[in-house]
Amino acid sequence: MFKSLRIPISLCIAGCLLFASGCDHSQKALPGFETGDAIRRAGPPPTYPDICSHYNQRVEKLSSFWSRADLKLEYLNKDGKLQSDEAEATIQFELPRNFSFMISKVGDHAFTLGSDADQYWWIDRKVSPPTVVFGRHDLATRAKVAALELPMLPLEVVDCLGVTPLPSLLRAPPITWSPLKNWVIFRLPARANPTSTVEYWLDPINMDPGRIRIFDAAGKETIDCWHEVPALVKVGTRLDDHTRIASKIKVFVPERQTKLTISLNSMENRSLKGSKAFNLTALRAAYRINRDIDLDKSALVNPPASPASSPGVKK
Repeated sequence: MFKSLRIPISLCIAGCLLFASGCDHSQKALPGFETGDAIRRAGPPPTYPDICSHYNQRVEKLSSFWSRADLKLEYLNKDGKLQSDEAEATIQFELPRNFSFMISKVGDHAFTLGSDADQYWWIDRKVSPPTVVFGRHDLATRAKVAALELPMLPLEVVDCLGVTPLPSLLRAPPITWSPLKNWVIFRLPARANPTSTVEYWLDPINMDPGRIRIFDAAGKETIDCWHEVPALVKVGTRLDDHTRIASKIKVFVPERQTKLTISLNSMENRSLKGSKAFNLTALRAAYRINRDIDLDKSALVNPPASPASSPGVKK
């Protein structure tokens, strides 16, 4: 019953491995990620409390964020040839769980991936009738979201942007250098699912992320995000009151042969309090949604008499 909703989701936050090395659980660098000569560093890597302090100074200023984005999806077609598709998006998030990823094609708003404190949703305005698929965060599983071909749990979307604060821990995780000592590496339990793991590759000088990887409970790599082109985001009235975020994020998923590049622009740390983007009831009314699919019940709540097929993503 989800077949008509699948293709557009890959354009939203899919991303799969076009150049990566599979599901290796080691710290092996992807080709092109860490290149050049090794950096000579004396002594051990920074401690977790120091990492946490510097990292959180940056992300605490990004607790309420708005940005436009250009999306480029590169994939192999059925003939094995490389193709690409492009779209635009508006990204909003308000930590810890409110986010909205609105996708447009040639200025026409078509799809939305969103979340509030309790639930997540996917809105498809291109099917007839317009449809929302939703589920609860505490009941979300990879098997459920796989029905929509979403390669990550909804809360992992924000985790991959590198904007969620690092937790204070009584027992610090092991900290290591990357193979060329360009990055500090450590792993933490994922907030979306404690049985999963998030691996951070941070710049040892400013603790900005260069790479974020997510592994499932079996140790299989599910997502690999490269963070590039740091950009300043103004967060106050003073000229020097700003913080940083990567303006280009490349998302890979090892099980497929696709890469999604997210290029952020017009970034702002703006107040989103009361935004309808995080209110599913308001979105249902605004978009005149009259078909609901509850992933936790695996059934149509308001089944249509004869649903039309989705036109999919135009190439």
